[in-house]
Amino acid sequence: MIDTLFEKANEYLDEDDFEQAIPLFIESLNKGNIESAYTLGTLYLDCYEDLGLANPDYDKAMCYLEIGVSKNDKDCQKALGELLAEVGKSCADFLRAIHLLLLSEDYKENEMISLIGKIYKSIDFSNSLDTEKIICQMNEFIKIIND
Repeated sequence: MIDTLFEKANEYLDEDDFEQAIPLFIESLNKGNIESAYTLGTLYLDCYEDLGLANPDYDKAMCYLEIGVSKNDKDCQKALGELLAEVGKSCADFLRAIHLLLLSEDYKENEMISLIGKIYKSIDFSNSLDTEKIICQMNEFIKIIND
């Protein structure tokens, strides 16, 4: 099925007319086109200056990418995983990044190794129960990566 809203939004995007494109992508998304979620998420990350923003809008990007993730969209899984790997602050963020990247089935081993390092650096070793759970989860991820 052809999504004319999505196509029209892409035409506006090709002309750098974000003011016209974004509402059409949102409408397309509301009608079920998950590709619009990915496009909107990446717009707020990559084209923030064209949108009149000083910095990427991580909250909006995450919001749209989460919609795609909830529908098992591989592109959204990868984009959100990479975003969390870049801007994450907690062990939970980095664990989720690894999980999403593994789901996307499109990751680089060195990216995973870097995330594992960030996780270990963010662990609060004073809470041994949490540490044990995290290490078990990390070992499972390592097994998946090595397969």
